[in-house]
Amino acid sequence: MRLACLKHARLITLLVAAACGDRLLDVQNPDIIAPGDLKGQAGAQALFEGARSEFITAHDGGAVSAYASIAGLVITSGLFSDEFLFPATPPDLVSVDRRDATPINGFIDGEFLALHRARTAADRAVAALTEIRDSSSRLAEASALAGYTYALFGETFCSGVPFSQTVNGAIEPGSPLSTQEMFEEALRRLDAAATRTAGDADVANLVRVGRGRVLLDLGRFADAGQAVTSVPDDFRFENPHSTASATTRNAVNGWMWDTFFLGMADREGTNGLDYVTAADPRTASEYAGISALDLQTPVYRFIPYNSASSPVVLASGVEARLIEAEAALRGNDPVRWLQHLNRARVQAGLGPLGDPGPSARVDLMFRERAFGLYGTAHRLGDLRRLIRQYGRDAEAVFPTGAYHKDNLQRGVQVALLVPQTEENNPNYSPSDCDPTKP
Repeated sequence: MRLACLKHARLITLLVAAACGDRLLDVQNPDIIAPGDLKGQAGAQALFEGARSEFITAHDGGAVSAYASIAGLVITSGLFSDEFLFPATPPDLVSVDRRDATPINGFIDGEFLALHRARTAADRAVAALTEIRDSSSRLAEASALAGYTYALFGETFCSGVPFSQTVNGAIEPGSPLSTQEMFEEALRRLDAAATRTAGDADVANLVRVGRGRVLLDLGRFADAGQAVTSVPDDFRFENPHSTASATTRNAVNGWMWDTFFLGMADREGTNGLDYVTAADPRTASEYAGISALDLQTPVYRFIPYNSASSPVVLASGVEARLIEAEAALRGNDPVRWLQHLNRARVQAGLGPLGDPGPSARVDLMFRERAFGLYGTAHRLGDLRRLIRQYGRDAEAVFPTGAYHKDNLQRGVQVALLVPQTEENNPNYSPSDCDPTKP
């Protein structure tokens, strides 16, 4: 496990210490921090740890109380795309899996709010660390997390997401940002993070991969490739998980391994990739039988998430090589394109690919991204890029046609929609969000 994961285990350590009765954390209201306690070095540290925790919950999912949990973008976007399928019955999740959600969908609402909480928590941490003139890499990491939240909104939600702010303790309703504007905002925060890494190689590489990811989203392919050239092949920046509490457990493990609430998809809706039957080590699976919840769906489980402590990769050298590969492909350099793809495959112990020829290169590029980045909240953004940047038709990209049960058909949405709760914002109108547009 690399330093990045060990470093972020400090949050888990704090939670374990609290569970064990550590007197330093033994307070009457452990979930409430008084404003006066958020000053100085200790306050900035608390805000930073809180931002990291909020980001992990929004990205990976997890319990937020004894009575509520967040599915997380890994699960939500995986269901919406072709990575996961839903082998149970609650209609809100069936509608996400079918790409036919409504603005009152509770799971999308929860994810929308969780991602905004992560964004505001990261911005607060940046402000606090800036105020105390923190000289560590925490300032860069907090700024990077803020950038990632904007990138994730742009990749997964419709164009027209409003971004409100808290000013002097009051919420100031925000205006909708287009998909392009969300990516530009993400890049601004990642650019700022790049100047503050304080010699921390892991945080610097997190920022480099994040910048490359957003530059791909913006269609700046050459810049994206240049952004990640120095990232080592074996780099991994992981969101850590543990059995310390329900909050810190890997949510995919709970949904997929502890219950029949989630399964791996395989050739879903005609266009979905063969994640199971390909027998690729990057999507290693285990057959669990027919779902005990809907009594009809075969369920395959993702072996890399077979523990509640399984980490989720946020950024990696594999992603860096895939970014470089796409930059080379767009630069009409198929030799370098294939070299970068094969360097990424080495990390999974796979042999080299051959060039399939000009007509099949884009398909192979996105297949390698799908397998190399499986279960890390990348696939939905990639499917939308295939429409937006490569001119593919939505029904040729997303799972289409008959749903796998209940005689239902799939919808036509290609993005998560802004939930109804945002209609309280006077600056937002439901017409600002069209989930059928990439």
